[in-house]
Amino acid sequence: MGNQVEAYSSSATERRSLGAMNDQVDVAAIEQRLDELERESQERRAELRALAAGLPAATSRRAFLRSMVTGVFEAPDKPQVAKRVALKIARTPVDLVRRLRAR
Repeated sequence: MGNQVEAYSSSATERRSLGAMNDQVDVAAIEQRLDELERESQERRAELRALAAGLPAATSRRAFLRSMVTGVFEAPDKPQVAKRVALKIARTPVDLVRRLRAR
């Protein structure tokens, strides 16, 4: 029971010190900073909306694959690209086995 009284008195002391801190807080400065943050947030949202508007709404698989093939034909280092593709395809079964064993 004595511990509860001590805990209560320390809480009361903390409340008093928090109340004193609240008296020292500059509410206008805090509101001004919040307004600045809100303005910056709205600017970022507008930038993201502008970026999103420039993106295509959806890309079909066919268009995606066509762009990949076009990119491969336009690649300056075709042998390196072919090597990376072959290694990736060779790794796929090994990765699949590892995932199945991990379960």
